Amino acid sequence: RSTAAMVTALSSGMLRLPIVAAMPSVLLMFLLAGRSSAFLHVAKLCRGHTCTDPRYPLIDYDASGRNCVCRAHPCWADSGTTHYCDSRLHPYLHFTYKNDRSLQCSCHELPQYNVVHIAQDLCPGHTCEMLEHPVLDYDDAGKKCICRAHPCWDVGGIKHGCSEDSVLRYRENLPEGGAAVKPVCECIPMMNPTHLMKEL
Repeated sequence: RSTAAMVTALSSGMLRLPIVAAMPSVLLMFLLAGRSSAFLHVAKLCRGHTCTDPRYPLIDYDASGRNCVCRAHPCWADSGTTHYCDSRLHPYLHFTYKNDRSLQCSCHELPQYNVVHIAQDLCPGHTCEMLEHPVLDYDDAGKKCICRAHPCWDVGGIKHGCSEDSVLRYRENLPEGGAAVKPVCECIPMMNPTHLMKEL
């Protein structure tokens, strides 16, 4: 569903942020020792960053500014239209970009955590439809776009997940004293615009 009503706070679509060492425990969070078997391009670029404002839930990389940002879901401000999902069968808001880098928004039965830098800058026209490999990523070594399993599904042999009203997000904390990078798996609210959440 879409509405033309927009909130001023979402108009810019992103917040620039400094590196943070810690995050308040307002979200379900797992701090996991060791390295994840899956490695995400943006997680590496934005290691040590987090996003706590539900208006800007996506930890993303701004290629033009060469820095990490907290970004609003792109479907919340699609040429003046706010998209959201209110179907019980397809409650999760997804976004992809066509080959011409134009935005596509849709509602799905399974959650998605995607980032604009991967979907628009590096991999326009690519989608990941396989249930086993739903995450669109960029392979630095091969210089190509790939579909992979969610990195939180296998961290040290442990599979993490969230309740139906949340989305699973992966990020990485900076190592301390030469220790290994710390993968972080956390549950964030569903990707519905914050000003509409009370209506859904």
